[in-house]
Amino acid sequence: MGTIIRARCLHGMHRPIVVTVEHHSTKQEVLRKLRSRFPEIRTQIAPFVSSVAEEWTESGVTVRVVALAQPVTNYIEVDDRVVRIEVRLPGLLGIFGGLIARRVRNGATLFLEPPRA
Repeated sequence: MGTIIRARCLHGMHRPIVVTVEHHSTKQEVLRKLRSRFPEIRTQIAPFVSSVAEEWTESGVTVRVVALAQPVTNYIEVDDRVVRIEVRLPGLLGIFGGLIARRVRNGATLFLEPPRA
């Protein structure tokens, strides 16, 4: 299953939320699926953010959003066994860390499930 490290305040800075979810596909298949379904992800987060920018690499994507006038950087990295999602919440947005971590883990788990027969 997934592992969650919740945000915790440390001298005004928040630790990143990290969610890892195992996948049962190839790295390339997970990346293909992520790229093809990214418009759905944009649609899901649109009500909560004022802008979304993405930057793709060979192993994942960096997603920068602005929420409540605060920049939030997210990293999605795919390897041969797991998808690692890191969300860096600045300042007061850290109070939403637990909620965001649960939603990210649940969404990632559903996203990575194999299709049902």
